[in-house]
Amino acid sequence: MNRWLILLISLTLFSSCGKREGAFLEYRVPSEDTLTMYDIDVYARLHSSSNATNISSVIRVVSPGGEKYSDTLNLKLGHESEKGSFARSGIWRDYRWSYRRGVPLPEKGTWYIRVDSHPQTDKIEGLVEFGLIFIKK
Repeated sequence: MNRWLILLISLTLFSSCGKREGAFLEYRVPSEDTLTMYDIDVYARLHSSSNATNISSVIRVVSPGGEKYSDTLNLKLGHESEKGSFARSGIWRDYRWSYRRGVPLPEKGTWYIRVDSHPQTDKIEGLVEFGLIFIKK
């Protein structure tokens, strides 16, 4: 497990912030090996009483050289999510989705990643963790 799980990032800002102000995750990912490939997963933990049906977010990436990329995610929630794995853990519902496979970080330096709630969504009640998992291939 130590071989492939290199970075687990979690944050509780989505649930602890007000309606939208300040509700974002920010990562700085150092890259020294430009040949390594990564699989990237998204995970979330919600309280079992949450009635949320999806998590909408925007991922923005800035390379060390200043190139900008953006992606919008609409992650479905439910007991049997067709796009992600689901597990019940006591009072929590844990989800994990495959986001990208075989992703290189082709520039040496620090990659900046920011994940925001989608601008047209309200606070997600019961969301206590949300993050990215980088798996070294």
